[in-house]
Amino acid sequence: MQHLSYFHPGETSLKLQLPEELYIRMLQLLQHIKKEIDTYQPGNVHMLRALLYEALMLLDRCYQKTLSAIGNETLTGSKENNSPYIERFIKLVEENLKEQHSVQFYADCLCITPNYLNELVHSVLYTSAKQYIRNKVMNEARKLLAYTDIPVSEIALSLHFSTVSYFIRSFRQHTGKTPFNYRREQQP
Repeated sequence: MQHLSYFHPGETSLKLQLPEELYIRMLQLLQHIKKEIDTYQPGNVHMLRALLYEALMLLDRCYQKTLSAIGNETLTGSKENNSPYIERFIKLVEENLKEQHSVQFYADCLCITPNYLNELVHSVLYTSAKQYIRNKVMNEARKLLAYTDIPVSEIALSLHFSTVSYFIRSFRQHTGKTPFNYRREQQP
């Protein structure tokens, strides 16, 4: 696994935008993997490994192509000059996502403007800084809903939403489901 471009501990990987052809191929591979799992027999492990390896290699090729397309340039200079901001931003979000949801907070921590932070994040991660933070917060909410019995009201408070209803509305906008329905679907 270490030879794959996107598996480097301590480093941040880019978000992949799969071309339509590769997206369709990945869906086919995932369907084959699911079929193998559903009809699993002791000898099938080699087929599963082969299918998984094919999927990982296709993603690795796409990742390498994305890296070379980006090259060493971003909006304001070389990638080397801007990646510390991105790496620090990602680390700060991981450390503070329960308490801080504003782009302004993270920009202040990095001593840059919110607009510049947004430009950097968008140029490397292909999403806005605000959306990146929101995705991380909602992923945390999903984990808490799926793997704990913590009441929704406590989850909303722990993630520093101003009200429980605002948390429920935000969660529904992000996932298409209420926290209650999501939890029910995730539990066996």
